[in-house]
Amino acid sequence: AFPVVLWQIWRFVVPALHAKEKKYAIPFIGSTIGLFVLGGYIAYWTLDKALEFLISWSGSGVGQIFQIEKYISLVGLMVFAFGIGFEFPVLLVFLQIAGVLTPQTLLKGWRFAIMAIFAIAAIITPSGDPISMLALAVPMSIFYLISIVIGLIMQRRKRKQALNATDDDDDDDDHDTAGAAASA
Repeated sequence: AFPVVLWQIWRFVVPALHAKEKKYAIPFIGSTIGLFVLGGYIAYWTLDKALEFLISWSGSGVGQIFQIEKYISLVGLMVFAFGIGFEFPVLLVFLQIAGVLTPQTLLKGWRFAIMAIFAIAAIITPSGDPISMLALAVPMSIFYLISIVIGLIMQRRKRKQALNATDDDDDDDDHDTAGAAASA
């Protein structure tokens, strides 16, 4: 039912959006859904490797007893944690568009950010194994760098648009023949 609920929310919000806001809304919604699904897929793919790691730590004389409720809960939490973790670049790009962050600020603090990403990944992965943590932290770190590149591209486009706007205003200084003919 979640896609239907999102569709209804979208249909409710669209009439209130301006053209510029709609221009940003479609890519944000698409990337949000795509990244969440990608995060869920990676979580599901990582889960068997994480379980193998956890089982290897239990020792040879210990038997494994899996309870279906706990296993389903672990799968759900892993998919949710990875999905939310993969939303990180969307948040960073949004904050750059809103003017709260600049690519230069993100670039200046990249070391601290990577360390924070690994700490957050260690906290939000429910399995507690290093495989899951790395499977979340490495893509989040790459997405951090990609969001900086996206911010730099947007910043360059904004500068070009500002230059083009000032070039259009400078046409008053030119000697155009229509103005000379009208004054004669």
